[in-house]
Amino acid sequence: MAKGGTKEGAEGRVCLCNALVANVGLPQALPDGSFEKCLITMGNDLMNAGRFCVNNSTEFSAKDVADVLLGTRVV
Repeated sequence: MAKGGTKEGAEGRVCLCNALVANVGLPQALPDGSFEKCLITMGNDLMNAGRFCVNNSTEFSAKDVADVLLGTRVV
């Protein structure tokens, strides 16, 4: 809004820098007492994110991704 946007236009949007910093466990505290949420940065490969999950989980870590990309865990 400080750059000319509207309150309505800002709804549902986040600060890219704050969201990326939240990804590494350092979320910014927001005025309502909640914390900035993480940002998923899968590009156009979101449909293939399941290849990083282990044991039918819906979550994966950076290590899981590195294992698949480096070939130390085959999917």
